[in-house]
Amino acid sequence: MCFRISKIFFIIIILNSASFSNDRNKPVKIITNGDALIGDTGPLVKCDGVVQVNDRIPTPPMTFSVDAVTWTITEVSPDARTLYDLQSNGVVRYIVQNSANPSQMHAVFMVATDETFGNRNVRYFYTTNGGVSWDYLLEVNPTRSGFPCLTITNDNRAVVLSHNNDAGAPTRISIMVDAAPGAGTWTPFNPGSPDPSLGIIWPSAFCSSNNKVLFAGSKNGQDSAFRNVCSLPGFLGWQLIPECENANGYSVACGTTKWGIAYNTFSGGAKLIESTNQGVTWGAPITIVNWNPLDSIGTLRSIDLTYQGDNPMVTIGLGHVDPVGGTFVPGAWSKQCFWSPNINGGNLITIDSAAGVNGSNPQNDVLFSVCRGVIGRSATNDYIYIAYNKARLDTSTSGNNFFDIWFRYSTDGGANWSEKIQLTNTSGPLRDWRYPSISPSNNVSPPDHYAHIIAQMDSIPGSFVGGAAPSWARMMYIRITISPSVGIKQINSNIPSQYSLFQNYPNPFNPKTQIEFALPKQSFVTIVIYNSLGQQITELVKEIINAGSYRVNWDAANYPSGIYFYSLSADKYYESKKMILVK
Repeated sequence: MCFRISKIFFIIIILNSASFSNDRNKPVKIITNGDALIGDTGPLVKCDGVVQVNDRIPTPPMTFSVDAVTWTITEVSPDARTLYDLQSNGVVRYIVQNSANPSQMHAVFMVATDETFGNRNVRYFYTTNGGVSWDYLLEVNPTRSGFPCLTITNDNRAVVLSHNNDAGAPTRISIMVDAAPGAGTWTPFNPGSPDPSLGIIWPSAFCSSNNKVLFAGSKNGQDSAFRNVCSLPGFLGWQLIPECENANGYSVACGTTKWGIAYNTFSGGAKLIESTNQGVTWGAPITIVNWNPLDSIGTLRSIDLTYQGDNPMVTIGLGHVDPVGGTFVPGAWSKQCFWSPNINGGNLITIDSAAGVNGSNPQNDVLFSVCRGVIGRSATNDYIYIAYNKARLDTSTSGNNFFDIWFRYSTDGGANWSEKIQLTNTSGPLRDWRYPSISPSNNVSPPDHYAHIIAQMDSIPGSFVGGAAPSWARMMYIRITISPSVGIKQINSNIPSQYSLFQNYPNPFNPKTQIEFALPKQSFVTIVIYNSLGQQITELVKEIINAGSYRVNWDAANYPSGIYFYSLSADKYYESKKMILVK
């Protein structure tokens, strides 16, 4: 998509954004914001007549549960509250867990505490107790900085990339490496800039097992992106990524022996390039998806990459775009997808989709109704996780949509996925949730699997950077626990030839009975109990289960005597049977 927009022109667009974005079904110019100085037309305005104050009272922890999934949401620190609330032009990598010691995690956040954003910088946080509490270890860079990316070395030292003027103009990517885990003592590495007037910004980075940092960035206002490798301290040098879009339209990751860069293209598609010699040479681009001229569905900002061994896995957001005009239609439907070359014949799998946003969204933060998905894996490489943004129908008085964060997981490399889980706004006051980031690797404590997410929560939707009313956006940590159903027991390891649901035993029963079922392949299984009126009274199973024969128990001590029904739903198979409770 071509959107060569200067910084001065960007500010003019923001001040007049309502003139072109008040119709959600009208093409809207794609805005690139690399270094906004202020997004509002005047001094810090009041919200509901009250000046926004950072009261420093931590947001109370909240715990939720759906079937086999439990998650807790806590605020990382009042020191992460920010008026600069446009955390990224694409996806972010703001949290990384230490695989060797899961209680240790690193996190960064872009923070400005003055309304002109003059003190915008990257703040660093570290936990040694699994996210129960976080230490704020001050700002990473000595000068004004923004749009960071976080990765870690093999000895658990934080590596933070952001763009700034630490080494002089032009504004460009710098790399800061911590002296020790959680020390907050930084050594700078400067990759330089191939352009004396326009630096490379918006980093995406990943540190390999041998402590080489693969990173990418792009020029503000130009359709071009570049890759580089830092060996701490030496650099391989800037190399052009062919056809790569700018403004965080790329993601880098390292597998066992492969390095990869997944990226959006000028023509509204997405590709993957890989290297097997640590970035010295790269193979031919592999097509992930092409822009479809029939329905104009293509890529916009949302792309993230991880590796399961050497198998690349990508999550990508699609919506109605015009790659020639550099516009998108927020009111058109959109979807978040999963791609891996060895899954589903290399075709996209839809994770979620939705109709277009219903609000006018005058701030134009370049968000589709489903977008900005991020992908991670378990440390044992068996689970895959995707978290993503999804618009609500709720809007602010100015017309900006509130967003939620949703989550899905797969236990078989992405072929099958869990039910969609809404992580935010399930209770309490309505909040705007954006910019999820997930740890590339997440710990396992059998039988439980965990996922770790950082996200931004705000009381006012739409960015203050873009002209919305100011408010203190907060850095929130979401800890997800996935626990297999303890009531399910595998009967034997033989693979059945077909799906089966067997008669419960004993029957009649009082008050406990056993239900056995068989699966010829891994499936998402639901077993539901109904009363004689056909009303669902409980759900015994709702999760992905491997092929085999299983038994699950039902304790009906809290239910009256009578006729009940139970059903099994798995893949396209469905069957139900009758049972009798006699007390």
